[in-house]
Amino acid sequence: MLPVGIDHIVIAVPNLAAAEESFRTLWGLGAVGGGRHEGAGTENLIVALDGSYLELVTVVDPAQASANPFGRLVSVALERQIVCAGWAVSVTAASVRGMVGQHLSRDGVAVDLYGVDGAVGGGDRPFGLIRPADQAFPGAGSESAARLVDLHVLRPGGTAPESITSADTVLGAAERTQLGRLASIAVQRSDGTRLTIDDSIRELVAP
Repeated sequence: MLPVGIDHIVIAVPNLAAAEESFRTLWGLGAVGGGRHEGAGTENLIVALDGSYLELVTVVDPAQASANPFGRLVSVALERQIVCAGWAVSVTAASVRGMVGQHLSRDGVAVDLYGVDGAVGGGDRPFGLIRPADQAFPGAGSESAARLVDLHVLRPGGTAPESITSADTVLGAAERTQLGRLASIAVQRSDGTRLTIDDSIRELVAP
């Protein structure tokens, strides 16, 4: 069973238009909304799921991205050809007290992120997200064709991916000599079939 509190999964793609086409035509998952993040050098589209969403995101300004935590998360994933770049969990202000946050905004959306640097190049640990209570959840109102059902991470030094069942995971940018990574996610479509998203789909979301 997935942990409570997963907000969304970050899917790094080289080309948004190609990714949107593949998700829609191959897997029946349409993308909506999205836009360019101010100052982060990134742009996204939203694939609404039941209770969460996939954030298809790419780098549109490499200079801005290299100087921004979220931009680095995406640009490093693209450089290393990692599709599942990271995952966000909902946190409270009290749970991230003392941590330096990042304000990330685009048209109609503004959130605060915590611990993004700790997920760059890895993603076995989540980053925290605080969304204003009066802000609509991305993709709200869209008909959801699938739901997130599994998430696997490869821990530092691990030999096989493990399923995540708890979001009680350390946030932050503590130094690590080894990075684990978010290995794959699985979504179940409305017809009951499952789609596994991992690095093997990269050629399908490239230009």
